[in-house]
Amino acid sequence: MTTTTTGVRSSAAQAARALVTPRRMVMVLGWTVVVLAGLAAAIGLFSAGGTGNSDVTSLRGQSTNLYGLGLYRFDSVLVGVGNRGTDAVTLFLEVPALAFALTSYRRGSLRAAIAVVGILGWTLYYYASMCLYTAFNRLFPVYLVVFTASLFGLLMAVGSVDRGEFARSFPSRPSRIALISYLGALAVALTLAWAPAMVADAISGNLPARLGPYSTEVTWALDLGVVLPTVAATAVLLHRRADLGPLAAVGMLALNVALGLALLGQSVAQLLANVPMTPGEQVGGMVSFAVMTAVAGVLLGRLLRRLPSGDAVRGRVP
Repeated sequence: MTTTTTGVRSSAAQAARALVTPRRMVMVLGWTVVVLAGLAAAIGLFSAGGTGNSDVTSLRGQSTNLYGLGLYRFDSVLVGVGNRGTDAVTLFLEVPALAFALTSYRRGSLRAAIAVVGILGWTLYYYASMCLYTAFNRLFPVYLVVFTASLFGLLMAVGSVDRGEFARSFPSRPSRIALISYLGALAVALTLAWAPAMVADAISGNLPARLGPYSTEVTWALDLGVVLPTVAATAVLLHRRADLGPLAAVGMLALNVALGLALLGQSVAQLLANVPMTPGEQVGGMVSFAVMTAVAGVLLGRLLRRLPSGDAVRGRVP
């Protein structure tokens, strides 16, 4: 009995060793994100000062309400309050989770590698928005470094997992059909959330209702121009049984969970601050994305329980 158990553990360790090859640059870039994202989130969350909300007219003649407080004083109330809610989740959840995942990733943990991919995907998305959307403030250089570190750290973290071995060890449950169906539903949700308003405003020539003091809708560009095609491509790769498909699907689920938790913090902050929102925005936006996040969490949890952990792998990070 002991010999059999030892043999099984040895086989599992060998399989995990083939799956993940920790990379030093992933560690360096990941810890850069931990330190600087934590710093930016703490300052954004706890900064004070300012005169409070004020009504202004944008350069394009649209009435808007500036937040007027702390680091985000020159942002709209919607964005300023939302950023603070996101900063709370980043500081107290996302950053500690990334630090823990990096520690396990260094030992060759496959689950940690998936967590690193998901969280770096989230910081890439969020700090792209902070660079391109949030009103310029003193932390812009920090946002830029976190964005860059997240981008290249994410690519290297994905590359550190052997996609061929991962595809061969990919569990049969949840089924590929379930994963493809989820990705399809996510693509539809993103499209319905932003595309109708974007097309209507483009045809009519009207400004987006929530454009406020900003020059363009960066969220539309990121979600419809980057996230949506990535979701669709992942579904196609899974359907074609490409080696990259399973790894991309798990990474997308991890990203969806990390992003969904941040959006939950954003939404709670906006509700507590009584930011004006229509019932359609509350139900269509908050509830739909919360449901998608919950489903992603269930699917990801079922996959992680069936994947080899890789925790037995030791050695120096190359």
